[in-house]
Amino acid sequence: MPFMKSILGLDTGSHTIKAFEVLLNMRGPQSGRARAHANSGIGDNAGDGTNTDEPPEDLGEALQRFVNTEKLQTDQVISSICGDRVSLRRLEFPFKDKKKLTAAVPFAVEGEVPFELDDVVIDWTMMQRNTYAAGHCEVLAALTRKTEVEHALSTFQAAGIDPRILEAEGMVLGNLTSVFELSGNRLLVDLGHKNTTLCLVVDGHAITARTVPVAGLAITKAIAEAHGCSLDEAERIKCTDGAVDANGETLPKAKAVIARICREIVRMLESSQSDIASISTPNEDGEVESSEVSELTVMGGTSKLRGITEAISEQTGIGVHPLGDPIDGDFKALITGVDENQSDDDVNEDFEEIDVAIYAHAIALAVRGSARPITSIDFRQNELAYRTNFLQIISEDIRPTLILAAVAAGFALLSFGVSLALESSRASTLEDRTRALYSEVIPGENPESPVPALGTALRNAQDRADFLGIYGTDLSAVDLLTELSQRIPKDVQVQFEDLNIDRRVVKIKVVGDSYQSADRLKGLLTKSPPFGNAEVAKVKSRGEGKTFDLTLNISADGESL
Repeated sequence: MPFMKSILGLDTGSHTIKAFEVLLNMRGPQSGRARAHANSGIGDNAGDGTNTDEPPEDLGEALQRFVNTEKLQTDQVISSICGDRVSLRRLEFPFKDKKKLTAAVPFAVEGEVPFELDDVVIDWTMMQRNTYAAGHCEVLAALTRKTEVEHALSTFQAAGIDPRILEAEGMVLGNLTSVFELSGNRLLVDLGHKNTTLCLVVDGHAITARTVPVAGLAITKAIAEAHGCSLDEAERIKCTDGAVDANGETLPKAKAVIARICREIVRMLESSQSDIASISTPNEDGEVESSEVSELTVMGGTSKLRGITEAISEQTGIGVHPLGDPIDGDFKALITGVDENQSDDDVNEDFEEIDVAIYAHAIALAVRGSARPITSIDFRQNELAYRTNFLQIISEDIRPTLILAAVAAGFALLSFGVSLALESSRASTLEDRTRALYSEVIPGENPESPVPALGTALRNAQDRADFLGIYGTDLSAVDLLTELSQRIPKDVQVQFEDLNIDRRVVKIKVVGDSYQSADRLKGLLTKSPPFGNAEVAKVKSRGEGKTFDLTLNISADGESL
């Protein structure tokens, strides 16, 4: 698809690989689709008994098959490091300069981690507190072991994928605030298969996250134990009937799992109240209205379990609601298939409805790679940073532009060639016509360049015509000859034998009876202003008479007689 670019949010979940792909051009996102590949034997799940009917599958192979089967574009993949592999630290500094913070953060956390700094990847983001002292700031540092990033990259590379960004799994959920209505103070609860991920959001910003290693798998195991069945059958029962016994009561072990999740939720909220107060936007009086969390927003496959939202709400005392519909914007049309500006005739009947609860994490990752992310953590740092392949950019991203440029250049050359051929044909035709005209006017000559030759001939003819008085109004050579005849007395016996006219010089061969005739003729003529330059030369004897040349220089200013 020309001029289209893809952003692929790839959630490598413990039970299901999920992807949300956004195709966008210069005007913004144009289309989106969600895809999933269920395989309970993937990666960290291998050997834990989550799927007894199928052998464990390598995550790299599963990713490769998933991408190829669904024909997903992988030019810009955004994924994350599992939340239980990430540690978050709040740090306060007496300065805000980003260069200084980049250098100071690693040393500030060095004493809090049991690893060498060279074995840890650290990224940080500045927190938006309203209680800063002058010149002070607070940052949220995210840490993970370098081996975790290397393992993730090697897995992706085995599938032919080079992710642009590796986010922190919990914090990345904060990007959902730009797509869904998640205002105020609320806790995002992603109930997954093996883990429950918590992300605390205040005024649209993620301020902390936590991962609890208990979720849907523990409930599945409780059902399998209660019914004496395999985990596969227990998973089916969980999805259809919920975690209840024959009397419709929630299984005790399932209750224990939900209770633990609720305890972790309460513990996180209690420890974050001061942070909520310091980050919440104050009212006009400068006071924070509330540091309490008003709502829990649940998502993830386990959130679909019948009765789980009611149980969590009852035990935490906070309202629990599923992730709702997207707010107005580009992603609303991508997720719901409905654009508020489109007419009923433009509705895409082939659009597949996206379950936002299932694909919430993948959607958050896609938003992270878009033009309006909320979070900015990226574990691809230093030698593990993403390297731009300029050859790939030229071959893929700019290929349509280069093709169009080449086509345009080809048409330009073709147009130039056709124009040149037409002009050459016109010039040849004109030259042939000019040559024919020249031959007609001046027979016997065939110049190589008829146009300049014809111009020269025309100028010469014009000069002679002007000289002879044909076109001009001044005194001409004919007029001069007439005047000359009138000025010569009858007793001067001369005869004009030969006349040669060359521009403004008239040469006359005169025959007289003696030398005195030549002298007398010159004397008579030089007395008249027009003939003042008359010259007699080459006097010769011929029989009984004499011949001589009479040269008359006609005045340049056309002086009349």
